[in-house]
Amino acid sequence: MGSSLYLNSTSLVILAFLLLGLLLIGYAIFTKMTKKSSQKKYNKFGNKTSLGVCPVCATILEKNEQVKTATYTSNKDDNLCYIYGCQHCYPISDSETTRTCPVCKQKVNDGEPLIARHFIRNDGTERIHILGCNKCRFQK
Repeated sequence: MGSSLYLNSTSLVILAFLLLGLLLIGYAIFTKMTKKSSQKKYNKFGNKTSLGVCPVCATILEKNEQVKTATYTSNKDDNLCYIYGCQHCYPISDSETTRTCPVCKQKVNDGEPLIARHFIRNDGTERIHILGCNKCRFQK
């Protein structure tokens, strides 16, 4: 008569395993969802010689981010160019970024540009050749 209100020991063990199984499934789903959101993040730093990477701080740029430059026209095909950097390193660099010269590998101060040549080839394509920073470019 009172046995219908209480569960016997076998039923308690089965119930405990079901609850443990539900907890494990919930944990697996939760960790899988958090891994998917972290996989959307990309490697923040890349090779400075690759396209879409800032040559000053090596930050991989999004589609809407650009490197700030100033080109001084001297010839039609060969121009002097100053490369200041992207929004992560110019005018003031973020805490995670380090501004380095790709030529001498020395630290470049905030706001200091890299000196480069901007070429326009015969087929109309453009090329930038980095000559260095103020320290390594104008060494005697």
